[in-house]
Amino acid sequence: MNRYIRNIVILLASVFLSHSMMAQEDFYVDINVSNSNPSVNEKIRVDYILKYKGHIGSFDLSGIRPRKPEFDGFRIVDEGGGMDMNFGFGRPRQDMNLFKYSFILEPEKPGKFTISPFVFIWNNKEYSSGELNITVSKGNNVKKPDTDDKDDDGLRSDDLFAHTIINKNKVYKGEPVIVTHKLYSKKRITGLNIDKLPSYEGFWSEEIDIGELEVHQEKIDGEMYNSLTIGKKILFPQKSGTLDIGKFSLKASVEIIKTRKPRNLAEQLRFGNQVRVSRNVKKNIASPVRSIQVIDLPQKGKPDNFSGYVGSFRLETKLTNDTIKANQSTNYKVTISGFGNIKLIELPEITFPQDFEVYDPEVNTNSKITEGGISGTKSFDYLLIPRSSGQFKVPSLQFTYFDILKEKYVTLNASDYTIKVKEGGGASSATVQTYGKEEIKRLGSDIMYIYETPITLKEKDRYLPGYWYYWLLILLPPLGLLLFYFWYKRNQQIKSDTGLMKNRRATRLAQKRLKSAKKLKDENKHKEFYEEINRAFLGYFSDRFNIPHSEINRDNIMLKLKGNNVNKDHIEQSTRLMDECDYARFAPSPAREGNKDTVYHNALTLISQIEKDIK
Repeated sequence: MNRYIRNIVILLASVFLSHSMMAQEDFYVDINVSNSNPSVNEKIRVDYILKYKGHIGSFDLSGIRPRKPEFDGFRIVDEGGGMDMNFGFGRPRQDMNLFKYSFILEPEKPGKFTISPFVFIWNNKEYSSGELNITVSKGNNVKKPDTDDKDDDGLRSDDLFAHTIINKNKVYKGEPVIVTHKLYSKKRITGLNIDKLPSYEGFWSEEIDIGELEVHQEKIDGEMYNSLTIGKKILFPQKSGTLDIGKFSLKASVEIIKTRKPRNLAEQLRFGNQVRVSRNVKKNIASPVRSIQVIDLPQKGKPDNFSGYVGSFRLETKLTNDTIKANQSTNYKVTISGFGNIKLIELPEITFPQDFEVYDPEVNTNSKITEGGISGTKSFDYLLIPRSSGQFKVPSLQFTYFDILKEKYVTLNASDYTIKVKEGGGASSATVQTYGKEEIKRLGSDIMYIYETPITLKEKDRYLPGYWYYWLLILLPPLGLLLFYFWYKRNQQIKSDTGLMKNRRATRLAQKRLKSAKKLKDENKHKEFYEEINRAFLGYFSDRFNIPHSEINRDNIMLKLKGNNVNKDHIEQSTRLMDECDYARFAPSPAREGNKDTVYHNALTLISQIEKDIK
């Protein structure tokens, strides 16, 4: 009887514990958006993810349903959701994904759009996301090449081309221009090498950090392209007239997939009446030259003290102390902040009082470069030292610039300062000793105190060669050189055997690539995960069997595996793995998103099994 009572108590305690832990659960909806600033030509992906932060290990999500917002200004290309039930009991309190609902959106018009919250309804409760703000810019007006001629590889000129996109065709002198260099392809891009960078003669240029290269989809003349941003710049024209942005050239590799008839009965039984064959094709591509019309700033209303700065700025001045003694210092700081080429700004000459010794200012620049332009602050800190007593005035300061938005000249004024200088150290102002700039820096530090502690000397009993470590130090250098010589010769022999080096690196590089794939799997990046698995697998075969990248295809891989007596089951598993990656990349579906764990495990196991078969 006592045993039954004890079991009931344990059951009630576990129920109470579960309810108390549920009370600590934090459920919320997170938003992931692939690009919050697209153009009307680009598709974007928006993920709404129901997450929780807590300890409970599993949930029944069968009754969950979404309440979708209205995507005004966007066309829904695709949508769908799914859940992940792989949770463990007793984990530390952490964020975990429960359910994800995704949309593929295509902007229909430019503008700023606010998308209302997305809501998950679950267990008679509503979990809402925040609002999503997306700014859609105008189309890039990219025109694909007109000709439809095919080359020897079957590529048309509009299958792969480069273009330079500028956000403005006509600007004022000094007005910023955003330049984007892009590569467009209807085929999958497998490699890229920049051959020649564009020239920006007549411009001051600043690089915009674009992070890692990512492939996006854009619609051009009604056709979808894979687009890759090569680089972005902010250009400031330094002279008027027509200025050209030079072309850039690069070498790109794309995957060409063709079909052929089966060569034998085995191929026909395996692949049917059509066999897909893929290979990498390298092409030299160059972008067209783009021109920008630069006009001079207007002469009407142009102040005499205008120094050529364009943008939108603010001016601040600060004096640290307006009452000091002679030969004491004070700081006069001028700060200019705002938008424009802040790095090039210099102050007009300031006429300080003649009785002041003025040091060159300490200049600090803090700027930020984004697609919106350059913003930040630049400060000039002057050290002032009055040499006589009295009242002195630091004159007012004017800074003039041309405001692009207002299309007029703006003059900023800073008020003047009055400094009251008292007599210093009780001496007459007429007899105050003065020092040069270098003397002020050295004053109090150029004379050292005399060392007064007695020094004790004693006679040494042995010479240095009498110690054992003396001979050890003598012998170590030649022994080290001898060991280095043997190591160098051995290393050169290994490096000269290219095949051996590639074989040694094959498994290590594949495992390193698979680590990247595991990270993408954990981040739920479906397409990128399968691309990384495919690259790791093909890269392993290329290194292991010395197959050039231009010749790496399924047929060559099968021949090498059979020629090295690899187990037939392992060969078939390799084929299925490559098929799975191709289907996931070229024909994605929500059903395959749950196979990532199996695909990753199979890839890792297969590489080890093939290595054992070859050895």
